[in-house]
Amino acid sequence: QSIFILAQGPDTAPAGIARATMPPGPLPHMDLLDRHLCAPELEPLREQTATVNAVAVLKKFRGKIIAFQGDNFTVGQVMVAILLGYLEKVGMRVVLLSSDPKTGARFFTRLGFYALDKPFQYGPSPMPLINLGLLLHDRDRFTVLASPLQWTCLAPPRLDDSERIALRYFRRLHASHAGPCLF
Repeated sequence: QSIFILAQGPDTAPAGIARATMPPGPLPHMDLLDRHLCAPELEPLREQTATVNAVAVLKKFRGKIIAFQGDNFTVGQVMVAILLGYLEKVGMRVVLLSSDPKTGARFFTRLGFYALDKPFQYGPSPMPLINLGLLLHDRDRFTVLASPLQWTCLAPPRLDDSERIALRYFRRLHASHAGPCLF
């Protein structure tokens, strides 16, 4: 069960696409993310965990700044913010993804994702990957980072116990794996 966000340029030509997959059913790239999906800290939220499987912006729109909610963000940031806002509205609370450890990880950590592993090599992939995680109700982090997610992911007044445990898990892993040389 996937959700697609399609962006179009001012001339209505395609500008980009973002895709996320939600339960029920298998999530793409389970073998990359299984360690985290099966972690005791995330187990209570497993059925409310989605994966982002694709974010692509056509070359002429990459890095292009657009106005969104009274601020300026890139086309890609806005696409992901809208996608994640929709996931939050349909009951998802955690998002996982695998990305390249340089440009992709930098892009996603600026939105509010946490690095969950050190970069690793994956079978046929010619480039290393890194796993990232996000709690959709982590409004404090979104505000500190000035992320567009602060407007699309509407946090409840307080995180529940399972969300607080997941947040500690993300922060602990991020502190041990993220460093200035990575991002």
